[in-house]
Amino acid sequence: MKGSIMKRILYLIFLLIAFVTAANCFAQEYNQRAVSFNNKGVEYDKRGQPDEAVDAYQKAIECDPAYPDPYYNLSLMFYGQADYAKAAQMLERAVQLKPKYPEAHFQLGDTYLKLNRME
Repeated sequence: MKGSIMKRILYLIFLLIAFVTAANCFAQEYNQRAVSFNNKGVEYDKRGQPDEAVDAYQKAIECDPAYPDPYYNLSLMFYGQADYAKAAQMLERAVQLKPKYPEAHFQLGDTYLKLNRME
């Protein structure tokens, strides 16, 4: 009985290690300054400082134009300001950079509805 449980535990540990290793192999690396600016933008947004948040997201994009998260976060800012055209532009860029970005696809669909764009 103990041997069977130990084998299962070792097997689960092996699967966990394999999963983490595979995930790291496929993880996209982005410029760390861009990631830092994006994180600052999120914090500013949480504190109710939208101007600072937008500035931080724009700096993140300047540091790494291929990093999709600041585009997504900027889109949320524009969406909240009812600037749906700018929100759509940012979301289109985010999904172009990261086609498997479900949150951005969902938000883009909602934004298109606001713009009466039924594509």
